[in-house]
Parts: sequence; structure tokens; C-alpha cells
Amino acid sequence: MAHTRGVEYLVSTARHHGFDSCEEELLLLTADFSGALVEALTQPFRLRFNTVGGAVEHVPDFLLLTYSIPFLIDVRPTGRFPFEDEVEFAASAEVALPAGRYYAVVTDWHDHVTERRQSLCCDTDWAWTSRGR
Repeated sequence: MAHTRGVEYLVSTARHHGFDSCEEELLLLTADFSGALVEALTQPFRLRFNTVGGAVEHVPDFLLLTYSIPFLIDVRPTGRFPFEDEVEFAASAEVALPAGRYYAVVTDWHDHVTERRQSLCCDTDWAWTSRGR
């Protein structure tokens, strides 16, 4: 996961939203293009809980509110998160459910999603490199 911090303007919310990786930026853009996004909150809260190993804190990456379903989302690359993260994901899912939110961990994007995003955003750097120029 490339650590590229920045902000992305979303048409759906008419505001800029922070991201910590290219994968997080792609999630924001995909949600914006969905047409159902109403609000996007970056790192919406800090979750504190106890495990056998002691106290743990976790901050989910996004809370995406849509016209129909609110989503609490973490973004991680496939196979590159330790067991401790899985415990944090499970805790986030347990908190999301009674609050009426769906929880998901986004791990990877299919090639067609990244290609579509780049074509829709008119990313000129990508257009030049994809044509071999």
C-alpha cells in the first residue's frame, strides 16, 4: 500500500477529504462516482477496547453515509496486516452492527476498477503512460 497522504475533493459532499494511501484515495473516488454518497468522514472516531493482551485503540478509516446504507470502512492491503489488526476489525464490526452501519475491510481493487477510475478522472499522466508514450 503506497503511503501517499493528501486530500481529495468529492463532488458528492462539495468538500475535501483526507486520505493516507492511494487505496484510500481510490475508495473515496469510487464512493463519489457511485452517485449514492451523501457524506464521507475520515477517521470518524477512536475505538477503545480490552483484549486478553491489554487495552487496544483503533481508528477506522472512513464512515461513508449513502442514501440507503451507512458504511464503516477500513482499507488494508491483502495479506499485509497482522493478527492484531484482525482483532481491531472484529471490534469495529461489533460496534458498527448495533449502530445500524455495515462494516467492511477493503483489501484490493480489481484492475478494471483502477483503470475505470483513471479514465473517468482524465488522469493525463496515466493516459500517456498507458499508451506507451
